[in-house]
Amino acid sequence: MAPPDVKIWMPIYTGDLMKEVIPLTLPQVGAYVLLQVYYWSIQGSQSQMTTNYSRE
Repeated sequence: MAPPDVKIWMPIYTGDLMKEVIPLTLPQVGAYVLLQVYYWSIQGSQSQMTTNYSRE
């Protein structure tokens, strides 16, 4: 059997996601999730995502 294609699924840990997005507005949450999905599609892992995209 061929190894699974990692681009067809992405694990989402809902508890971690909620902790990260609670202070964000709805448009910011959407942008955050889209960035994660995009990064996953080009890298295959979120663990290397270290850039801070916030507007602090």
